[in-house]
Amino acid sequence: MEFMAIEVLLNVDHTYRHDLESFFYVLLWQCSRRGWGSYTGNYEEIANAKRGNVDANGFERILAKEFPPEFNCVKSLCNKLRSILFPIRDDAIFTGTPKDPEIVYGPIIKAFDMAIDGISAD
Repeated sequence: MEFMAIEVLLNVDHTYRHDLESFFYVLLWQCSRRGWGSYTGNYEEIANAKRGNVDANGFERILAKEFPPEFNCVKSLCNKLRSILFPIRDDAIFTGTPKDPEIVYGPIIKAFDMAIDGISAD
């Protein structure tokens, strides 16, 4: 359940965006070495905990406290991916799936390209 997309936990039909969200959680877990602790409770409670971790305040805490210095080079990538996958709409994170996949895929590919260029330059 640690890597399941929020909407999948809430029994929403699986989409391409949910795969990207799951990959995002794997990336964060690998970078933080420890993950975010174990999620307990029912699927709805776990989904709510994840929402708290990916909102702007919760996510900044994860980047600041959980990432070791060796992974500073990917913090901006993770922050960009979070903003692509969880845009703010009506003062809350949006976890839905755009009908046009390019709305998500294009910016994600660009974010990775920029991160790779930045790492290569270092």
